[in-house]
Amino acid sequence: MLKIKTIFNVLIKDEDKDKYYFKSATCGSIGTEEIAKAMAEFNSSFTVADNIGMLKVLESVIVNKLAEGYRVDLPFGSLKVNATGTCKKIEDTFSLANKNNDISVTFAPAENAKEYIRSNLRFVQDNPDSTKACRIYAVKSKQPDLSESGSLVFSAGDMVKLQGVKFTFDYSDDAQGVFLENADSAEKVRILNYSRAGSNIVEFPVPKELKKGTYRITISTKPNKVYYHDTARETIDVK
Repeated sequence: MLKIKTIFNVLIKDEDKDKYYFKSATCGSIGTEEIAKAMAEFNSSFTVADNIGMLKVLESVIVNKLAEGYRVDLPFGSLKVNATGTCKKIEDTFSLANKNNDISVTFAPAENAKEYIRSNLRFVQDNPDSTKACRIYAVKSKQPDLSESGSLVFSAGDMVKLQGVKFTFDYSDDAQGVFLENADSAEKVRILNYSRAGSNIVEFPVPKELKKGTYRITISTKPNKVYYHDTARETIDVK
């Protein structure tokens, strides 16, 4: 079931405009085995093992065709690869070795699939966010040329950019600020140096003393007598 939350938009100043917007989160995820079991329930002669085998073949074919530059049209929608990034000169070529050059894969649902989802969508309305609660909406990497990337693999000194709302915190309070928590060891490091610390955007370099690994990003604020916390959905990898 889709979880939908109402969030206050601090950027809207016009009293005549809507000041709140909806943000959703999935209730979980299903993998190949779950899909294979669901397929087997359609009164076909294919077993779960058969379906898993077909899904793996389908995966290989689709991934290969995407890598070859094709748009893949499936019964329920289309997949395609997009190249992104910038360059200084017109003669420069696209290169994935350049951190600023990357790819993304987009999915466009077929009209019949989209209409079915619209007609049968199951959702629940979560309690609205407090207008004082901090929220992390996006994590990005900041490149030396000031461009941004969705690649979240960092080395010591690389710049991390957080976008959200209500980021203001008290630097003198050790319980407030941005924290990086190692996903394996649960070791938590508080960020002490920032290149930018605004109410909606925070930028900071990856600390040199940070060990290699995957890290969760949490922000903690205390706009009044209550602490507010939020953890980014995305994790970052430090190499």
